[in-house]
Amino acid sequence: MSPRWIVNLALIGCLMAAARASSAQPARPVDATRPAARPALVARPILEWSAIAAGGALWLTTGTLFKPDIAPSSCRWCDSNAFDDELRSLRWSNPRGVDLTSDVISYGLAPLSAGGLVALAALQSGSASELAVDLPILAEALVAAGLLGEALRFATARERPNVHALPADEKPMTEHPEENNLSFVSGHVATSFSLAVASGTIASLRGRRLAPIIWAAGLTLAATTSYLRIASDEHYFTDVLGGALLGAGIGVAVPLLHRPRGGPAVLVAPARGGASLLLVWP
Repeated sequence: MSPRWIVNLALIGCLMAAARASSAQPARPVDATRPAARPALVARPILEWSAIAAGGALWLTTGTLFKPDIAPSSCRWCDSNAFDDELRSLRWSNPRGVDLTSDVISYGLAPLSAGGLVALAALQSGSASELAVDLPILAEALVAAGLLGEALRFATARERPNVHALPADEKPMTEHPEENNLSFVSGHVATSFSLAVASGTIASLRGRRLAPIIWAAGLTLAATTSYLRIASDEHYFTDVLGGALLGAGIGVAVPLLHRPRGGPAVLVAPARGGASLLLVWP
């Protein structure tokens, strides 16, 4: 198992342990004279962590055990474009070192920063019990970005720039040939942006004082990862852009789906010659 997947598995375990610990803290006294405030975010921790564990296991196994067998052996998206080719000039002379640095940031610093700052913001506001909701949401965003990014890479089968530059007879002899055609989207960038935006969205919805710092730290790490993935010649700019859009979208959507709301309603509206069904989700 590669180091990045070990880090991902450890992160999921740490978040689960932190959530269980925070949920065991005694509740703060409630002022009976004030109406109960509606929570900004709601979750069912047991259900959430079960889904995270299942999704994380699928993500990790497809990225380690099964990848050599199921990864596309030939590219379906083989051609580059002038824009991506021009930005390949950003690659460094030591791509291996840059690749390792992006691993450390994306699968080490970014998760620790997002989880740690979310926890610090909750503790500072005296709301440690809310971590039982916030941490599962953060982990869900991470796992969702990892799974969807992996699915897109298998579906598009885009050839990586460092492989595209090789002669045809040398392409099967790369260090990890199963990775040759898994360029779009960048998984490092997708997960980094999902953590950055999810942690910032959680902090903003909660009204945390540290929200600006959480946004700044997360987006800085995600932007750095994006640059390093191009500098390592592992991804084209469009791979990085796709990963950023995917991760940011998930980072917004997952917390918003945990806002308290009523269930969906089906309304029947009269229309010429019949009726229309409208699905309304408050």
